[in-house]
Amino acid sequence: MHSKAMIVLVFVLILSVLPTAADQDQFKKVFRDLDNEFSTFNRNGDEQEQNFNKFRQTQETDFQAFRDERDRDFCAFLKAEWEAFAEMQGLVRYTTPKPKVIPKASGVPDDDSVIPKGKHVKTVEPLPAPPPEAVPQPASTPAPKSEPRTEPRPKLYGTLVEVMFYGLPVKVVYDPALTATVADQANNHAISTYWATLSQADFEGLIRQLGHIKGRLLLNDWGFFHFVEGFAHTIQPDTNSAALLAWFVLTKSGYRVKVGYSRNHIYLLAPAQGTMYETPYYTLNGTRFYNISYLRNQHKPGSIYTFKKDYPEAERVLTLMLRTTPRTYADKNVKKLNFRYNGQTYSVPAAFNPNTVRFYQAYPQTNWEVYLAAPVAPETETSLVSALGKLVEGKSEPEAVNMLLRFVQTAFKYQTDDDQFGHEKYMFAEETLSSRYSDCEDRATLFSSLVRRILDLDVIGLLYPGHAATAVKFSEYVAGDAVTVSGDRFVVCDPTYINANIGMTMPQFKTAKPQVVRGAL
Repeated sequence: MHSKAMIVLVFVLILSVLPTAADQDQFKKVFRDLDNEFSTFNRNGDEQEQNFNKFRQTQETDFQAFRDERDRDFCAFLKAEWEAFAEMQGLVRYTTPKPKVIPKASGVPDDDSVIPKGKHVKTVEPLPAPPPEAVPQPASTPAPKSEPRTEPRPKLYGTLVEVMFYGLPVKVVYDPALTATVADQANNHAISTYWATLSQADFEGLIRQLGHIKGRLLLNDWGFFHFVEGFAHTIQPDTNSAALLAWFVLTKSGYRVKVGYSRNHIYLLAPAQGTMYETPYYTLNGTRFYNISYLRNQHKPGSIYTFKKDYPEAERVLTLMLRTTPRTYADKNVKKLNFRYNGQTYSVPAAFNPNTVRFYQAYPQTNWEVYLAAPVAPETETSLVSALGKLVEGKSEPEAVNMLLRFVQTAFKYQTDDDQFGHEKYMFAEETLSSRYSDCEDRATLFSSLVRRILDLDVIGLLYPGHAATAVKFSEYVAGDAVTVSGDRFVVCDPTYINANIGMTMPQFKTAKPQVVRGAL
């Protein structure tokens, strides 16, 4: 019951029992005074609530004004502060040529009796596959109860478009005002005008929606860049407008990106955590800004006009590390891979998703750490990892590692990247499984993934001049060539040196000191 009503009831009761009229008049006066105080209190409360609402509205208006002022200042900056920067050629990974022909280990009996016995491995249990992907839908379509949710689905209003992401159709809703195009002449004034136009559109809903899709498709930063570019090219009629739209969306998503122009072409530029090899870049304030548009098969522009200033609060740098396999359209190819060990021939299935392989093939060439740390895809997990896990079950760690080593050494055909692609190219494990040929770092990456996943042993990469291998940390002492890292002994395992057992280094690298690479940046 309201407090005033309680007091009225009490006063009625009191008046009913008071003996004289004078007493009743005195209590009526007290009641009138209290009633006036209640009215004053209520008026003050209403005023306080009104003042709070005005304050909140002012704060929201101030925030909107601040956002508009930030965009206005940025547009004014874009009209004036552009400079010419010289293009730097993409960094080269290798300067020493790789061996054209890989040697076979001589005098090594194909018999696991020469491998030291030790701690035995346990049965490998395949990791559960993620639930099948449901294509992101507008808010009016209820999401399946079983699908993973990263945040509440945003409410969507506007034009619906379907963006194809490696065979997977993804629905995106956007404000039609975002389809504004850049003027025919690509220059700083046209770009400034474009930014001013898009900053007046309803872009916040799109930004929230893209963040939701990023989580749904398990995309890292590069995957998100890739998707945003795909969205921009889907709704924009020309490459210049698409590059500018991607720049606007990525900037508003908090990424530190820029654009530049040269000879009426516009290019998307971004720094990266790590190195993008063989990708042209420009140095701005000591930071390399890589030409992301070049990775979409656009030509190298040479010198370029761009700006140094960053958009306020857009500080996120593109990372290339992969912690999860991106979701693409579900498909599967299976290869039978054969190898011999201990006088016996084995055949194991290796499944891979060709759409995921295409995603990897478009990945920027970067630090080997990224490839070593990448997870095994679900298709590979349930086929190759499971089959090899059963083969090594019950064997000692050295026996199991040696069997996996022989598999990678002999189940694939060797060819250098220069001969296969015309340039140096590191491959993820699934790329190696799908490819006809592979070379040293590709095999080292695959071998590292198998040892980590099946045997749960620590593996490091070894980079020699023109060659790559691995080394494994065993639970017990194992004889052979080894390297010591932070007090831990890692035994050399070369997945390219055919028929070589654990502890054997390729002869031409016996005296070389390798660079140690771990699967993390």
